[in-house]
Amino acid sequence: MNYTLEIELKSDTAFGSGSGISALLNNEIQHDEKGLPTLSGRAIKGLLVNECSEILYALPAEKRNAWEQAALNLFGQRGEMLDDVAGVFIADATLPPDLVAAVHDENNLTRQNMLDSLTTIRKQTAMNEMGAPQDETLRSTRVLIKGLTMYAPLSFVASPSENEKSLLAACVLSLRHAGLNRTRGKGKIKVSITERPLTPLEFSQTEGQFADLAAGWLKHFETEVIK
Repeated sequence: MNYTLEIELKSDTAFGSGSGISALLNNEIQHDEKGLPTLSGRAIKGLLVNECSEILYALPAEKRNAWEQAALNLFGQRGEMLDDVAGVFIADATLPPDLVAAVHDENNLTRQNMLDSLTTIRKQTAMNEMGAPQDETLRSTRVLIKGLTMYAPLSFVASPSENEKSLLAACVLSLRHAGLNRTRGKGKIKVSITERPLTPLEFSQTEGQFADLAAGWLKHFETEVIK
């Protein structure tokens, strides 16, 4: 069964690409050749693995082994780069697929057109003890504007166990912040798991909210942990 991770931006967010533009921008966001924002599936998986580590650490010692095995089945050995060792696969997240398809079919839209319409530039600088800006500390970061939602295909290599599904749900629901400057008010997100189709035509024909499956999957985790 294929699912969709829906990542709603509750604040301006910077999914950094690790690059910048000399003299103009210190931190650029991930985007494709048309200027449409993306977030790599590897980065999403990394965020979920970090949440998983925190959850496992908080579990009572006597309950940890079963959930550590579920984590290993889901995400593979930490640090392993081979996709086939993990039980869950997450593809790159994009804006709504019907919008992405329309933009890629439109030859008159430039990369800068899209970046200007979907992002803004935030600047910050360090202050000295007198409250004045320190020299050479001004930094500029491109951020996605809040209110956007990104969609990433999610699938399982094999039918997941109840432990695996519920642990994944716990990781998804605990993921509240991502990207650069998330300790400074940026990168607040809400993540859910749905069955929304991601082909452009099917996506455009769907209406209303799809139920978040994560809340239902989490019940098994809650039951097992509080036994």
